Amino acid sequence: MNYKPGLHILLGIHSENAIKLKDEAAWMLFIEEQISNFGLSQLGKVSHKFDGDAGYTAVHCLTESHISIHTWPEHNYCTCDVFLSNYQKYNNDVTKNISANIIAYFESINYELKEHIR
Repeated sequence: MNYKPGLHILLGIHSENAIKLKDEAAWMLFIEEQISNFGLSQLGKVSHKFDGDAGYTAVHCLTESHISIHTWPEHNYCTCDVFLSNYQKYNNDVTKNISANIIAYFESINYELKEHIR
């Protein structure tokens, strides 16, 4: 099989910015701007803000695949998942750019990034 479905990046982000790790609405605006700026097509989204001073979780379903996040502000940590298919166009560079923008969004200098070619 010659077809390579795309690049899947898994992020573990350490961030001292507790506000962004708690602010579900700000994340939704940020990631939807990324989706729009890179010409991706969102099919749907779901998010949940946990009670109290806790974090949030969100999944953005795309025709190209998905972007997801789960935050733990009490641990200064979040995980993100960015997978964009190459079915109709090559998206590996977009996957890398969105991942870099997520790292910058959380003002992180300490993160784990794993790339999986699907």
